[in-house]
Amino acid sequence: MDKALRCFRHLRFEKIIEASTVDFHNLDDLIVKCLCCKEFVDWVAPNKDGVP
Repeated sequence: MDKALRCFRHLRFEKIIEASTVDFHNLDDLIVKCLCCKEFVDWVAPNKDGVP
């Protein structure tokens, strides 16, 4: 997933974000939904070795 909806302020505000702009060192406050189905998803940092 390259893009998702980031949720702010108790889910009252959403903004589309791209993976390239996410700070993978601090994912604690990152709450995101799938753009297609609007279900909550976990956004995880990419594997350094390129292996899933």
